[in-house]
Amino acid sequence: MPDRVVVDPITLALGVGEARFVTARLIAVGGEVITNIPLSFTTSAPTIAAVSTTGEVFGVAPGTATVTATAANKSATVAVTVTLSPPASITVTLAHTELLKVSDTVRATAVVRDAQGNVLLRQVTWTTSDPTVALVTPDGLVLGISPGGPVVITATVAGTTGTAVVAVIPALIANIIITPDSANLVIGSTVQFAAQIQDEFGIPVTDRTVTWSSFVPEVATVSATGLVTAVSIGSTLLIATVEGIARQVVVRVTAVPVAKFRIEVTNYLRYSIDIVVNGVPVGSIPASSVGIVERPLLPMGTITWRLTPAGTQGETITDLLGTVVNPVQGSTFAYVVDNVLNNGTTYFLPVIRNISTSKVLLDFPVRTNPAFCEDCISSFEDPAPKIFGYWKLTPATTMDLYRSTDGTRTGPKISIAVPAAEVTPLTGEWQYTILVGP
Repeated sequence: MPDRVVVDPITLALGVGEARFVTARLIAVGGEVITNIPLSFTTSAPTIAAVSTTGEVFGVAPGTATVTATAANKSATVAVTVTLSPPASITVTLAHTELLKVSDTVRATAVVRDAQGNVLLRQVTWTTSDPTVALVTPDGLVLGISPGGPVVITATVAGTTGTAVVAVIPALIANIIITPDSANLVIGSTVQFAAQIQDEFGIPVTDRTVTWSSFVPEVATVSATGLVTAVSIGSTLLIATVEGIARQVVVRVTAVPVAKFRIEVTNYLRYSIDIVVNGVPVGSIPASSVGIVERPLLPMGTITWRLTPAGTQGETITDLLGTVVNPVQGSTFAYVVDNVLNNGTTYFLPVIRNISTSKVLLDFPVRTNPAFCEDCISSFEDPAPKIFGYWKLTPATTMDLYRSTDGTRTGPKISIAVPAAEVTPLTGEWQYTILVGP
């Protein structure tokens, strides 16, 4: 039968960061040791003295605590006193090198020991003898700032110090970024280039010398500071070199360019339109987009737009955009094209949906030469919405619908009115759904 628990020692003195084992035994009434009943350990103040399940006591902070060993409702205690053991030595080591590059880092570690050689878990204070060469953070990370040294890195605890020495060397150059990344010049003009230097850690470097050169100096020359001067028509490579690393950009030289102005058109229509200046087509603007046409300067220009649908899909539409008088270099004239002309004439764009198995034939009589729209035949094999050119909208505009057989009109005509109120502004879309039986 269990009689008592015996601990050894009954008092324990530890330094912060030290650890000692406490042994405990459960004794029977007759004096023999009972081994088949487990013992547990607890501490009254784990922030001062912690204890493991095997009885190892750790000094956490200065103060006193009681460690209790318990088994079979029997217990015994150990009085624990924790003090700050004075450090006797500090050993400082660097993780991988004592020769550090600018912008690189190395971890410094400090091992603190007491007079008996026990390792003490203490917070150390880090300092550097020259922060302009090598900087050290509060957690011992050493950063190379500029070439120099040796620099002494010191760890201090309660007046005891340990040191390591580091020297800093320049980082290797890894990249050169030239701005601008190219140049198009005219003869006699200049442009200033600049070079941003990056070391092997991606950090900008400002203390290195850049050497500038032109591969074809007969086309463009370059000064020691990167100022390029265009000499003759052609192309050359501008080269920036730093410590054996070179980067290059292209410089092109042309004659004096022709002065131009720009015509910017916002085209809301679903078809591409032509831009016409003084009766001559000069460019096109894609459907539903904003486009720019560049033109040489001219004393006066009448600018119009024109839409010529393919085949029989509607009439050719043309309208005045504006008149340009004595434009200047780089000027822009902006216009908008929609389904309403300047004279008030409105055009609409039929969009027909859901045409079923029977073929149909659509005809729009409002045009110069009325004729069947042979492109308007649709069938079940092509169920997507059909768009049928632009057509003039008048109060009497109607869409005529026929059955068709191989493009030949059959069956009675159905006339469908096109209400102006149903025409979408800008694009001119008018949507209609046709359901035709078998």
